[in-house]
Amino acid sequence: MPTTRIAPNHSAILVACIAIALSSAATVQAKPKSSALSVDAVNDIALTSTVGPSSSGAAVLRAQVLLDRAHFSSGEIDGAFGSNLRRAIAGFQSANGLKSSGSIDTETWAALNGDSAPALTDYTITAADVAGPFDPIPDDVQAKAAMSAMGFVSAVEGLGEKFHASPAL
Repeated sequence: MPTTRIAPNHSAILVACIAIALSSAATVQAKPKSSALSVDAVNDIALTSTVGPSSSGAAVLRAQVLLDRAHFSSGEIDGAFGSNLRRAIAGFQSANGLKSSGSIDTETWAALNGDSAPALTDYTITAADVAGPFDPIPDDVQAKAAMSAMGFVSAVEGLGEKFHASPAL
């Protein structure tokens, strides 16, 4: 199985766009979304500028991972600055005696980087990750109620859930 990179400790991110062909062999291919979200870019980002509502990319992705690990969820990790991330930052700042602005400044980066583990690391997609079963979920509520379980419609959706990440990421 190929290797893609994600954040460790179940606070994870899929940093590659994963194309899954569920053929009889269930092959998995991983391609980087962009160099701006590469593992090195996220792990080595210069943390000197403020991250706020107009921010995106590696710094935002790193912030989402570190906040998730610190138990301040920004919702689905997607590399985009949204209202959930703003609230998670403000909560983290308040809990750590920092000015609660909802934007990440130098002091907030210093507190977040108390977690010195790399934000992203390698993860090998396993056969179990792509084995399924994957079933469509009906729109009708009564049809949903008749299902024995509501799992995932695809391996990408399952991996996204496993690592708190947007499948599009």
